[in-house]
Amino acid sequence: MLVGTPQITTEELISKYMQGESLSQLADLVGVNPTTIKRWLLAEGVKLRPRGRQKGQEWVQPYTYRKRPSLTDYKRCSQCKICKLRDKDFAHKGLSGICKLCHNDAKRLKTYGITGEEFRKMVDLQGGVCRICNGKQKNNRSLAVDHCHETGKNRGLLCNRCNMGLGYFKDDATLMLLAIEYLKKYL
Repeated sequence: MLVGTPQITTEELISKYMQGESLSQLADLVGVNPTTIKRWLLAEGVKLRPRGRQKGQEWVQPYTYRKRPSLTDYKRCSQCKICKLRDKDFAHKGLSGICKLCHNDAKRLKTYGITGEEFRKMVDLQGGVCRICNGKQKNNRSLAVDHCHETGKNRGLLCNRCNMGLGYFKDDATLMLLAIEYLKKYL
């Protein structure tokens, strides 16, 4: 008999545990803490099952939580002064001094003459979709800035496929019309 529990013997407790009852079920039955049941079983020399739920005869391991980032996993961007995850938000596994967002904004400013705020405003005005095919960009990539190579004027935001398609046609509308006629002929 277990101390303070006249309703169940130690042998019955071990038997119920071996039949698959959990420590918390046994604790409810006896009216003690599951840790106390665990200590009683260990004192009797019972080999405890691995933690988890029983599924058929196999034991499923409990959910293991993702490692939370520590302070060393963060880095401060030298441009926006915001602390971000080193591996996810910085190029070259965190070796770069500025985050990817600030890097892309600086590249757009240098190449197309638009700031990051202006770019995000253009994305919002277009609803985050390509101006030609109305498709969203895949793989969480940003839309490309379409511009005239002769004047340098920005025309809008396109997905990579449409932007490259215009480039392959050399931004020539007559060449594109000939391609349309060709396609219509064989459809």
